Amino acid sequence: MLNLAVRNTKKLIREKSKGDNVRIGRYFTKKPTAALMANMFDVTPAEQISVLDPGAGTGILAAALIERICTAGGVKIINLTCYETDPEMLPMLEKNLERVRKKCRHDYGVKLVPTVNTNNYIIDRRDSYTVSLFTTPAEKYDYIIMNPPSELLDADSPEVLSMRNVCSGATDIAYLFAAMSVFSLNEGGQLVTVLPAAVATSAYCAKVRAYMFESAPINALHLFTVPAKAEGEMPKKKKNLIMKLVKADRPDTIAISSSTDDGTPEKTEVLPPVAYDFIVREGDLSLRLIASNDDLTLINKISSLPCTFESLGLKIRTGLVIESKCREQLRNANEEGAIPLIHPQSIRYGQVVFPQNTVKNQFIVPSTPSLAQKNRNMIVVKRIPAKSDRHHLLCGIYMAMQCPHNAYISTHNKLNFIVCEDSAKEIDTPLLYGLYVTLTSDVYERYYRITTASSQVNASELSTLPLPDAATIRAMGSKVLMTRQLGDKVCNIVLREALSLPRQ
Repeated sequence: MLNLAVRNTKKLIREKSKGDNVRIGRYFTKKPTAALMANMFDVTPAEQISVLDPGAGTGILAAALIERICTAGGVKIINLTCYETDPEMLPMLEKNLERVRKKCRHDYGVKLVPTVNTNNYIIDRRDSYTVSLFTTPAEKYDYIIMNPPSELLDADSPEVLSMRNVCSGATDIAYLFAAMSVFSLNEGGQLVTVLPAAVATSAYCAKVRAYMFESAPINALHLFTVPAKAEGEMPKKKKNLIMKLVKADRPDTIAISSSTDDGTPEKTEVLPPVAYDFIVREGDLSLRLIASNDDLTLINKISSLPCTFESLGLKIRTGLVIESKCREQLRNANEEGAIPLIHPQSIRYGQVVFPQNTVKNQFIVPSTPSLAQKNRNMIVVKRIPAKSDRHHLLCGIYMAMQCPHNAYISTHNKLNFIVCEDSAKEIDTPLLYGLYVTLTSDVYERYYRITTASSQVNASELSTLPLPDAATIRAMGSKVLMTRQLGDKVCNIVLREALSLPRQ
């Protein structure tokens, strides 16, 4: 059935002009992806079931799911509803459904009752969604499969206005499809959907996540990734993911898989089930996306480490100077009363280089004590990484001896800095370099990106990182000091050896 729908869809694409081929071809679900999505359903034997594909296109996903249900057995009647508004797709959709209907009867003895609805899915169901005493209850479904359209709708569009409980402004219609489909599930019903990966962490999706996950908790995730091009880099996640939601009690674990293509079994990696509470964060319900068994190994290893910055006697603070609030105090050159101001641009090859000819406003005349800090050894971390930065945790080592004539210095607000909690103490050199190794390694880069929702490096989130004990950190620092190299590769090797993790 799936092969039939895919074959006919390819015929439709070929019939179009070359320009149309580019325009419409990319919207269809790939065959491996459709098969993967269909196989994520758990089919329960029943006399009669209802199925919905709310963005049917030519019926690829509907065909895949119907085939899955038929091969699973135990179902006699399937009531299938497909929504599709594009007149270019409707003839092929109806043709495919008729052929699937005949195959169901001939090959499996299953009666398929297909219905094609040409109305706007969101508008067609909004009256039932907004519920009143006079509303006719909407039809609910046992199984929903979809790859919804992805298009940003204006805040005053009828679809957004119909679902204001899950959005407060311009919203991708894909999220409205997902929320409406959760609403359209029967109790115990299952939804498998492709969604933009931004739904996992984006702040503007918080209302969508709350509605979806509280009504139908996540049971499974599938991520699409691009392999890392260089040693130490993280595999990049593609812009879409597959999510399975079930309108039932929250499970203890979530099934996770990933693939480096469209979802073929040969390139799919299946992870052990991961605790629900770890994947779905408390509060905003954002997701920690684990893409591989290596990621899971790293997370389990780092999570088991015994220390934190606080237990090591260290504190993390955000830089003191917001340039827009103290422009009159900034200076391009040193003068009486001025102190060094460390900028994000001061981080070069793992060290803080001061001064630099290319950086402006490298000094400040502090008008209040809050703009100055004691000149001490510290690690500085970029708080707002640039798009061009290869690492999210971009660190630099600063030694107090770099500014020997200054009792005080200052730091830019776009930095975080790590110093001893006790202002009378210094971070010793081996510990300082060991902390740099830790934060610069690919292991911590991966851990932080997976476990942290924010695109910025916040001091509060950084302070919760599990760390090795002080002796291990100092041993790593001593190794790096001996090599006199601060590159990523060296840090990766040293930390992985210290934590008994395999090299990549």
